[in-house]
Amino acid sequence: MKIYCLNLVNLTKVPYEKLKLMVSEERGKKADGKKKLEDRYKCLYTELFLRYVFEDNGFCTENFKLFYNECGKPYYDKIRYFNISHSDEWIVIAIGATEIGVDIERIKEGRNRSLESIFKQSENDYINSFPKYEQCRYITQIWTLKESYVKYLGKSIIEELKNFSVDPLNKRIITKEGEPLLELKVGSMLFEEDYYLSFCSEETVTEMINVSIEDLHYMEPNP
Repeated sequence: MKIYCLNLVNLTKVPYEKLKLMVSEERGKKADGKKKLEDRYKCLYTELFLRYVFEDNGFCTENFKLFYNECGKPYYDKIRYFNISHSDEWIVIAIGATEIGVDIERIKEGRNRSLESIFKQSENDYINSFPKYEQCRYITQIWTLKESYVKYLGKSIIEELKNFSVDPLNKRIITKEGEPLLELKVGSMLFEEDYYLSFCSEETVTEMINVSIEDLHYMEPNP
């Protein structure tokens, strides 16, 4: 499994209307529906980034169109095993040979404190084992691990949260009956100091690949 990471610095460097010419008509309409200009750009770059990742792994992206399951998990043509997440200035895409879930979240003091009420006792015990000033970091770690598993399943996080817990020390998903899912590999990493990035798959991560916005501009149409 590979994880590609796109940093969205210089997001608005290319004129918006010019960038729209690089994506599918469907994605352009979706971007136009966003209220904030920054969100419009992120929407366009999400498709460009997906196409970059697919082509880097030997897949054609001509006539690009994403499909979604009933819970919103995307798939594309013959490429079923990928997943995407974004937070602030980062988009990450995981791709492999088996089902995958990936999640990235920025660590923001106080924003995730309410999540403690929906965590399992073992998860809260893990969080509370750290000093108060560090706990927001580990709340984010637990949340991204949980989200990566639900995204692996391709289900609604609201429906699934009560059915499992995560064990970040032993890198395991634990069922509500207390059994570890030994066939799954989960992991999390502190990313760029103020993000947590977590994944869930039957595979291990073999490569982390950083991508810049400029790397995507090869799709720019001819003048």
